[in-house]
Amino acid sequence: MSNSLEKFNENFSIPIAVIATAAGIVSIVKDTPWYIYSACFLATAILTLIIIITKSKINDFKIIWQEITLEIINKNGTLVNYKNESILKSCKRKSQEFNYSLFSDGNITDIKVSPGYIDGETIEAGEIYIRALTPTPINKGDQIKQKLTCKLHNSFTKNKEYWETTRYSPGTNIRIVLLFPNDRIFLECKAYKVLGLNKEFADKQPLSVTIEDKPALVFEIKQAKVSEKFRIEWSW
Repeated sequence: MSNSLEKFNENFSIPIAVIATAAGIVSIVKDTPWYIYSACFLATAILTLIIIITKSKINDFKIIWQEITLEIINKNGTLVNYKNESILKSCKRKSQEFNYSLFSDGNITDIKVSPGYIDGETIEAGEIYIRALTPTPINKGDQIKQKLTCKLHNSFTKNKEYWETTRYSPGTNIRIVLLFPNDRIFLECKAYKVLGLNKEFADKQPLSVTIEDKPALVFEIKQAKVSEKFRIEWSW
């Protein structure tokens, strides 16, 4: 109830104030022609609609930095530890909600978020959307570091595999880390930007590195736009 009331106040307090101010100005002017009166309220209604639409499109948070780590535990690819660490900057007064998305061929279990808690999950076309809330509302301009973890089961069981990520929130600096088991390393890897049913090579390709004595691939994305999708393909 309190969250709904806060959203109502945030989305409609300014438009209501605009309407009230315009009505007050017109009412104190004597002998106002009907067409000026009508034009004033029409302009006010249009302005109010623009404000409502603009405010509703503002995300609660902007991603300042994000690192997604997929640690493949065994050589069969049947178990993967997933971790998403993000630095989030509040874009609204009293921001609290951030939505994550995950896609896996297998099952996803043990979903946790810290700090904060999970408020709901929905599945659409095989993709799971996770609604996470911070422990308390975050003031506009302030930042918080949040971590989402889970386990992916039977996700990377083929000789040729891939991982896709889609940017749903504004922000930059995405870093994707793939950690492989020592007894089965990758043979070849390419990164793409997905454009509908087509794909093109990403501007930067993954780097082969060693992390915690394990073979790894690191793929960095700069200046990602909302709704852009990237895909890493590898053989092993």
